[in-house]
Amino acid sequence: MKDHLVRATAEGVRVFAAITSQLVGDAARRHDCYPTATVAVIDDEAIKIFDLDLGDELMSLKF
Repeated sequence: MKDHLVRATAEGVRVFAAITSQLVGDAARRHDCYPTATVAVIDDEAIKIFDLDLGDELMSLKF
């Protein structure tokens, strides 16, 4: 399955969902680290790249 991102918005709600198996696999292989550590780094970088100001919002990861 290819990686993809789905975004949805409604009144006062923003939802982002992504399947990033290929991205994580490639990054883990290139940096020689475990996939879980790679996901943590990618998640942190995504917040910076998209300039997400989470404020009191929550972010969760599901494996």
